[in-house]
Amino acid sequence: MDIADTDLTGSTFRACDLTRLKIVDSRLWDVSISGDLARFVVNDVDVTDYVEAELDRRHPERTQLRAMDGPADFCAGW
Repeated sequence: MDIADTDLTGSTFRACDLTRLKIVDSRLWDVSISGDLARFVVNDVDVTDYVEAELDRRHPERTQLRAMDGPADFCAGW
């Protein structure tokens, strides 16, 4: 599906599958994106690792959760 020359100002996309979404030559001002991101590229720069590192810095429990390997680890973390 191609969407061209369309004003989506103020739009909210909620619980959508935007896999392989490509935005080209568009204005993105005051944009907020949240969700399960993988291979997130902005202006030809993959920022996925940067975003993950920043989230880990803000929420150190994320790294602990990833390291858990079974119910005993979850109980110990609790």
